[in-house]
Amino acid sequence: MATLPLQIFPGFTAFGVVSDQVKEIATVFNAEGIDALSTIPEKPVAWAGVGTRVTPGMFQVKIPIRLTSLLGFEPFDGERKYHQVNVASVSCKVSPSSLGVEWPVQITQSGNAQLVEFYGAGGIAGDIISHARAYKADLCASLIIGGLTNSSLSMTAQALTLPQPGLSSGLPLFSDGSTSGSSKHYSNPLNGQSAKFSNLTLNAGQITTSSVFAQMLLDMSQVPHPSKQNMTLGLEVTDIVGGTNMLIPFWQAAVQNLSLQTTKSPGNLAGATTNIFNPKLIAERGPEALIGAAGIAPWRFWIAPQLDAHPYIVANPTKQMWFSVSRTRQNLCWGELAGPSAEFTPTMTLLGDGTEECKKTRKVRLFGDIDGGAAAGLPHCIHMYTETTP
Repeated sequence: MATLPLQIFPGFTAFGVVSDQVKEIATVFNAEGIDALSTIPEKPVAWAGVGTRVTPGMFQVKIPIRLTSLLGFEPFDGERKYHQVNVASVSCKVSPSSLGVEWPVQITQSGNAQLVEFYGAGGIAGDIISHARAYKADLCASLIIGGLTNSSLSMTAQALTLPQPGLSSGLPLFSDGSTSGSSKHYSNPLNGQSAKFSNLTLNAGQITTSSVFAQMLLDMSQVPHPSKQNMTLGLEVTDIVGGTNMLIPFWQAAVQNLSLQTTKSPGNLAGATTNIFNPKLIAERGPEALIGAAGIAPWRFWIAPQLDAHPYIVANPTKQMWFSVSRTRQNLCWGELAGPSAEFTPTMTLLGDGTEECKKTRKVRLFGDIDGGAAAGLPHCIHMYTETTP
């Protein structure tokens, strides 16, 4: 009777066979797993389309934004007053990137259909295209990482917003006004009299705490309007993004139906109450029917593994960090990207066995090209939270 583990390694054993060619005859190939490790999964890159925009272009693209301070109607005293029409533009520079592979021309010329299938351009081209989508997510993660200045984490922001009064180079994408020489964001970057707002909260606590979740919704709803006094932009949290360590906290926040609340009087009693931030309840009850003002909408959670490279997570792997995003205004974007298409589809080139390049190198070559770039957009629709102060 055989005992475990069975002696099955290294696998095929041939008895009484000397020639390796004979062993090869007994080898069977199963191509089902050929791309098991080469393709990019869809979900971990899908978040890059949340609150971002891709503009096709070469060398440089500009996204104009009208920032006229209308402020509202004023009493007419016989003399008309006029506000200057102002337009600013977000500039996104484009740089080339490439991804290429090669294989011996003998593979193509061998006449072996299986070898041609394994090395064939069709499957590899699909891998390159999926890597282009991942490149888009890398650009968005780079914007987020480059959008923060924090001396404790040795971070100096490079992703800067539009120039603001007194700040000719703009502000970091994420700012709470605590950094030396910095300030909160002006809602209208061209008007030093416009209301200010913060989109960075350090030491926020954990998202699974009801008061923290409530403050996150409130923060987004209170972002001031750039051109009208005593008015908000009407933003609502629609998406929440975090690294891989946020999977369970997001899951808890999404499905939790009961939350424990305590009272100081009498006797610190505790009891389970309905979690009002359960997204299913939000969708079912229709907050717009209950609250006339904008502020609450159904939201979706996204896991972005690229954010695991963020210095805060690297330094605090067990601490929470997340970003709330509002897509209430579809044309309001925190990230402006330049690329060949919204999907970042690369231009594919195959240098086959009949090309001069192949004749010189004895290699078949396949490569994809992308002219892409990213720049900080408007900070109004994104807010960063960390559990602790770095």
